[in-house]
Amino acid sequence: KGKSPLMPLMVLLVRIKNATEQKISNLAAVVRNIEEEFCNMLKVICASCVDLDEPVDLGRTLLMQAACFGGPTCTKALLDAGANADYVSKVPPSVGCTPLLLAASDGHPECVRMLLEAGAAVDPPPSPIIDGDEKEKSGWTAVYAAVIKGRVDVVRLLLRAGASVKYLHPASGISVLEGARSHGLFGLALMCEEAEMR
Repeated sequence: KGKSPLMPLMVLLVRIKNATEQKISNLAAVVRNIEEEFCNMLKVICASCVDLDEPVDLGRTLLMQAACFGGPTCTKALLDAGANADYVSKVPPSVGCTPLLLAASDGHPECVRMLLEAGAAVDPPPSPIIDGDEKEKSGWTAVYAAVIKGRVDVVRLLLRAGASVKYLHPASGISVLEGARSHGLFGLALMCEEAEMR
């Protein structure tokens, strides 16, 4: 049998795939090193008696930023240093946001788990309806945000922790369950239905 004319193309694709995987692996190592250095600096800041519940950027505390950007190492360091897991921002544009809401909305299950273990309320009052940069998250609870954004792992964690699926969004009147259905997230809708029956 002769060689397939596609063989050189297949070999090239395998080489590209392997090179890409190596570059991704190298990039992941760089990111881990940056996060480790940042967390070391964070520990120094925490030890210098800084008020950890003081908003630093966009009305967010350091813990809110760590939870939002999915930094579990930094989230843990801040919680260990005494940052308030239930902090509710009173500063625009993040009025009403909590670390749990941000972690849930942006899909960071490890941060959600840490915040819940640290005592964050699974069903705090929803954020108020606001205008501005955070408008998309206004009026949301953590589970509502996670469902609407399709964050399956986060929804599972929040439902296990007792999050309510009976919440109605104040502006739209849409429930968590209806939100999942309207976004075509039928697996999440089923999870919510099962939680509602408990």
